[in-house]
Amino acid sequence: MEQQLDIPVVSSVISKDQIVEEKEEEENDNKCSGIYQPRTFRAHNINSERRWKVLPAYPQAKNHPIDQTLLLLCNVPHINRDQLEEKSFCGGHGISPFNFVQHRYMQTIDSFMIDFYRDLFEEPSQRWKIPYSLIDYNLSRLRTCMHLYTQQTNQPAILSLNEWSLALEFFLQIDVDVFFMKTCNFRGAHPRLFSKEKIQEPEGLICQAKPQARYGMMPCYDRNCSLCLPQSITNAKSRKPIVAFATKQNHRFINKYETFLNCDVNCNSSNVIYVLTCHCEQCDFIGSTSISFHDCILMPDDCSNELRRFIEALFITHTETKLNTLGRLTHRGPWSSPLDDSDRGRWCDKLVRPSPPPHH
Repeated sequence: MEQQLDIPVVSSVISKDQIVEEKEEEENDNKCSGIYQPRTFRAHNINSERRWKVLPAYPQAKNHPIDQTLLLLCNVPHINRDQLEEKSFCGGHGISPFNFVQHRYMQTIDSFMIDFYRDLFEEPSQRWKIPYSLIDYNLSRLRTCMHLYTQQTNQPAILSLNEWSLALEFFLQIDVDVFFMKTCNFRGAHPRLFSKEKIQEPEGLICQAKPQARYGMMPCYDRNCSLCLPQSITNAKSRKPIVAFATKQNHRFINKYETFLNCDVNCNSSNVIYVLTCHCEQCDFIGSTSISFHDCILMPDDCSNELRRFIEALFITHTETKLNTLGRLTHRGPWSSPLDDSDRGRWCDKLVRPSPPPHH
């Protein structure tokens, strides 16, 4: 069994297989138009077709064709965003989907609605550097994903009110091809910084440069740790770790989806989403646990099980892991046939996977 670290990203699309992109010239600051083609989309593939509904996007009318969805593409740098905003109902020019008026007397008393509005719109808009319209529209798409999760697993995705902002932060950065959580600020992580007029500022949600590995997995150095030093090997000189430790790591799934670790981690880290990759390099598996594990995407220490499992389902959907029987939001109805376990290597011969829930 080979186990590896992973983490994904977000973006914005103009047509089903083309994204207007701007490329930097090496010799000057001029930019030219280019085409971005998502590497994880496959022609005439039903799963690729359905993924359009569960990706972050620019606001559009309810009746717009799905294959013309303008994906947000927040992890694709140098996108021509002016053109995307012109084609969408985006608040990039100060337009808001609603008006929220706080009367002066409300400043002297507690208000649930004002606190909720600040936590879900004001603070994220400032920290992520995006308009309210993007937050509002993608909260609606996030809610759609939660409904799909409930239908597919028969488990309600019930989040506490203070977890909606975190769920949206993950959702927006699980992009079409990459997960790169550049805004992460928990478990010792810090948002990526860029210089603006000689001042270092947080990058925000939209990538200003290519995603890059910033965190890694390090051994815990516990003499009894089966990850650092496998117990089955008696010769101490030949004991090698089964995990590829490194200070900066990213992982590419079999379907070419790429993820970047969002925090530093070691063997004792808990509340994680992890991936297992077979040596045959044709099968992978995503799981999550509230106890310690390795090769993972980290959630906050106080994250609920419901949120962790929902984010896990988003990763299963976009990485198209072959060994997961539950969690793919693009799947409809009961699984048509049992998965073929032949030719998958000895490590997964006894893999126990949960049975799909009954559908009525």
